[in-house]
Amino acid sequence: MQFDRDKSFGYPVLRPVFEDEKIKNMDFPRAQFEPVFDLKRSVENPNVAELEYEFTVSVPEMEDEIRSQKLSIKVDIRCGRTFFAKQYDVGFDGVIEIDLTNLRDVIEVHPYVVATEDFTFSSKSIHPDFGFDSFLLKKGSIIAWHPPMPFSIEKEQYRTVRSIIDFHPNPEIKYGEYILGTENDYVVVYAHPDFVSQCRAAENIQDAQLGLLSSFYIPIIAELLLELAKDGEKADTLRWASIIRAKADALKLEWSDELKSIQNAQKLLRNPLSEFSKKAFLSS
Repeated sequence: MQFDRDKSFGYPVLRPVFEDEKIKNMDFPRAQFEPVFDLKRSVENPNVAELEYEFTVSVPEMEDEIRSQKLSIKVDIRCGRTFFAKQYDVGFDGVIEIDLTNLRDVIEVHPYVVATEDFTFSSKSIHPDFGFDSFLLKKGSIIAWHPPMPFSIEKEQYRTVRSIIDFHPNPEIKYGEYILGTENDYVVVYAHPDFVSQCRAAENIQDAQLGLLSSFYIPIIAELLLELAKDGEKADTLRWASIIRAKADALKLEWSDELKSIQNAQKLLRNPLSEFSKKAFLSS
């Protein structure tokens, strides 16, 4: 573990693994704080949006203290255009209703976990370089955080698995085909430039989103799950594998079963094919 005085809180803190980092060097090796958000505008009331959230806290002792209310998950929502700011106390999953009346353009969603009282936090997951497995956590101290995430409120935000996937245009690859690179922390999809630009455009079109998830992302996630099933140690060294394993564990999926890779991919993406088929076939 590399100690960075400019970035350290002075005690172990759970946070995401950034692009130039290795998960084994984090304050809590093999663990991450990767909340998932999905912003949807209300059909009945255009001035209201629903922010669905789901938190995976892959440190068991931290999860226990959240349940005992010694720790609290908080979400700050801010709008730079209108100077709106509000803090929400939330659980592991649920929905936040947001009044859009005083919001414009983009909001930032900032999740973190804080202590609600002074107590001694103990965990076997703390990096051994700290030299201890327990420490005094003061009330109001942050023990897990994620950088603020921007969401457009002018249109429904499309949640994808792009948090672990990068597109790299390659004119040598035939349009409609792609090559997958999984050796680094971020999965790289090499594809024709026109195909890449159309995939990105599809993410902003509601009816196209389901088709993209069903036909493009499910096979990719299935392949990643297959790799993870064949070599579970990838989750200890690669960011994409760690995130997929944490999400699969949260859903209680048997990710180590190679034969269930396709089925598990559908469940991880919340079965988009089912909704896509209803829109494409049953509506006609």
